[in-house]
Amino acid sequence: MDILNGRIQHIVFGEGTVISHENGRLSVQFSERYGIKQFLYPDAFEKYLRLNNSDLELSVLEDLHESQARIEAERQRKQQEQEEIYRIKLLERAKSAAGKKKPAPKSKTSKQKSESENKEE
Repeated sequence: MDILNGRIQHIVFGEGTVISHENGRLSVQFSERYGIKQFLYPDAFEKYLRLNNSDLELSVLEDLHESQARIEAERQRKQQEQEEIYRIKLLERAKSAAGKKKPAPKSKTSKQKSESENKEE
């Protein structure tokens, strides 16, 4: 899909022409008042830009949808990774705490009890 020289409508700058499309960036020439502006491709088409050619617009919106799906998948992957790290840390803390428990105090044997009773008399 080639949108070079495509006519674009911006919500503030009005109508412009795409003069370059490289490395995920669009350069658009607007009127002399606004000059050349750069936008992220395809992100800017979500809210700010519209192509005057409906066939090209559809193609750009498909690119936008794919880009958003990739971003969402990456966000979910990172969240799952963080949750797994948190779970592992909790398990490690639980194991560490279990290993550090103090032994229960020993109860006095019957011999010790009788000796202490004798001392009290």
